[in-house]
Amino acid sequence: RHAQDIKELLEHLQLQNVVLLGWSNGVPDVLTFVEQNGAANLRGVVLVDGFLNVSDPQMQKAMNNMLGIFQADRAKFTDSFVRSIYASKQTEEYILHIKEESLKTPTNTAVVEMFNVVSKGDFTPILSKMDKPVLYICEPQLESQSKVLQNSLPKARVEIFKNAGHALFVDDAEHFNKVLAEFVDSLAAVPDQATN
Repeated sequence: RHAQDIKELLEHLQLQNVVLLGWSNGVPDVLTFVEQNGAANLRGVVLVDGFLNVSDPQMQKAMNNMLGIFQADRAKFTDSFVRSIYASKQTEEYILHIKEESLKTPTNTAVVEMFNVVSKGDFTPILSKMDKPVLYICEPQLESQSKVLQNSLPKARVEIFKNAGHALFVDDAEHFNKVLAEFVDSLAAVPDQATN
């Protein structure tokens, strides 16, 4: 449904040759968009600190355990999760704001969204449809996912933010913006550049 939402928004705004960026669970959303619609209307894709393949049994077990903890005490889970996504110190006011925003999504909806990623497991077959440039930005914890990407798309660009957490665009905003701007500018210079 999220992929369909993206398609409908692009059609409504009459946008073409866009660069889609997905962070965290947005990574599967962007890949599902490509699976459903192809990449013809895209100029490039940016995948930020999200999973491409969670089909490993240990990973599946860990994700299922996380969903159980999430459902058992959503407020406690959210507090812990929000605090964990930053490598840099954030103010308590900022943390509380992010927690409040996170809790606006109904618990059952949030569980379904996360379960959809777990149940599909492996998004790498979609990469065969990707004929546009791809940038994958991640923290060291997800470096293994960058290798998954490069096995399918050897020309994909990977940037690992060594001193950042999951919210790396907050932890190292200047570097994140620079890497993103360089990638988008390279697409303008070479509109037909392919990733494989």
